[in-house]
Amino acid sequence: MHRAELVAEHQGMRLDRDISPDSLQPSPRFCFRGGQVFALDDTLAATTRKSIALSSCARVLNAVPDLSIVVGADESDLVVATTAATAGEFRLPLPMAEVACIFPGGHVLVTAPVIEHATFQGADYASRSGHRVLLIDPSKGRVVDEAALDIPESFISTTQHPTAPLAVLTASEGQDGNRVFSVAEADGRLVVEALVENAVAASFNPSGTRLLLTPHPSFGPELRVLNWPDGSQLRSATAPDLDLPDDDSFDICGCYLKDDLILAMTSAGRLIALDDQLDLLGQIGVSAVRQRPSYMIGVSTANFALETWRHGAASASVWRLPPVTR
Repeated sequence: MHRAELVAEHQGMRLDRDISPDSLQPSPRFCFRGGQVFALDDTLAATTRKSIALSSCARVLNAVPDLSIVVGADESDLVVATTAATAGEFRLPLPMAEVACIFPGGHVLVTAPVIEHATFQGADYASRSGHRVLLIDPSKGRVVDEAALDIPESFISTTQHPTAPLAVLTASEGQDGNRVFSVAEADGRLVVEALVENAVAASFNPSGTRLLLTPHPSFGPELRVLNWPDGSQLRSATAPDLDLPDDDSFDICGCYLKDDLILAMTSAGRLIALDDQLDLLGQIGVSAVRQRPSYMIGVSTANFALETWRHGAASASVWRLPPVTR
C-alpha cells in the first residue's frame, strides 16, 4: 500500500459545490465567498482574489488563474468579468448556467438549460426541455456561436481538453443514464458530436491523448480508457479484474494525475492507483480519514482532494501522493 501525505484540511468545504470548475480532473480551482472570487493553490487554500458583482446565492463557474477572466452565474444571468477595456463586466440573460470552459485563445464555452414554465392546478412548475451550448467572446461581450443539445431534464458536468479548444460534456439523466458529447471550437463555430452513453467522462490525461470514462452507477462496472481524438476504446477494467473484493466496484470519481497514473475511487471508498493500461499499481492509504470518502477530485499532478461527512457536516482534505511504482 502507498501512503498519501495529508497536506491540508478544510472544514465545511464541499468539493462538489463550493469550488469550481465542476470537473474531476486536475485543474486550476476557484471559490466564491463574500462577493469575492478566490484563486486556490494546490492545497485548495485561497491566494489571489477579485470582487465581482454576483449575488450571495450565485456560483463561480470558472476563471483563469490570474482572475483576468471570471465566469459566474445566478438564477437569471451569466456574468463574465474581464480586464478587457471593451467589455469589462457584462451580463447575458442565461438563467441557471451550469458549466463554463475557458478555451485557449480566450473564448468561453457555457452550457445552460432551456427552462419552460407551466401552470397546473394553480401551481407553477419549471422543467428542463433541453440545453443551450454557447461560445462567448469575453473581450467583446457577445455570443459567437450557439448549439442545442436535445437532453431534457439533465444536468451537465464537463471535462476540458488540456490543450485544444474542446470539452467533453456529460449530461446526467439520473437513473436513466448519461449521454456524453464532445464540443469543439473550429473557426469560431461549435462542432458537437455524440460519444458514448451511460458513462462519465472523468478526465483527460495531461497530454490530451487519452480520455478516462468512469461507470454510471446504474450501468456497468467498467473503467474505460479511450484514445483521443478518435474515441476508440483502448482498455477496460472492473474491480474484480484487479483482484479487489467482489462486492466492491468503481465509483464515478477518477482522474489522471499524470500520463501514466490514474487515481480511481471505489464504492467502498478505496483509492486505487492504476497505470495507463488500467493495470493495478496499488492501493492508496489515507490513514487520517475516519469516514468513507464520498467524493474525490484531482488537484495537481501529485495532489488530490477527498470529501467526507461526519454528523451531517462536510469537510475536505488534500493529500499528496508519493511516487507510485509497481
